[in-house]
Amino acid sequence: MKFLETSFLALGIIAATACSVQAQEYGIHYTMGSVYTASEGVSSGIKLSVSVDTSRLDITDGVSPGACVDAKVTAAGDGTVTNLVSFVEGGDSDKFGVCSPTEKPCGFVLAAGESCNVGIQLTGSGNADFSSSVVVTGTGAREVRVGLQASSSGFATELN
Repeated sequence: MKFLETSFLALGIIAATACSVQAQEYGIHYTMGSVYTASEGVSSGIKLSVSVDTSRLDITDGVSPGACVDAKVTAAGDGTVTNLVSFVEGGDSDKFGVCSPTEKPCGFVLAAGESCNVGIQLTGSGNADFSSSVVVTGTGAREVRVGLQASSSGFATELN
């Protein structure tokens, strides 16, 4: 029985090492059961900020999805952020989506002093309020989260 336990432990270490090597290409590190992005513990001089006018996310005409709204991502300080990614997370994240921004879309690299845009839209339907967060992160900077709040109205309701 001791041999089996040792063998499974060895296989687990080998698998974790393989995952770690593969994941580092994508800016994610695995440490035996925990996952953290490469931005954690970063001491570089670069900082990301995100600004978005959430009032423009609202749907008032009963048509979903709503308009694509640009969320401006800016890098300040010294250095460059690589592997830049953005996504919607938490709360009603299934009611928001990432879309093509109207101008200067973010790529995978953002240098200090530069900015780019991520498109966000409300995809929820029904007469309701929704909330979530847009998250932007990358190698060389800490992740930044910005709250999203939007409402949809103008949808037909069933009469009983």
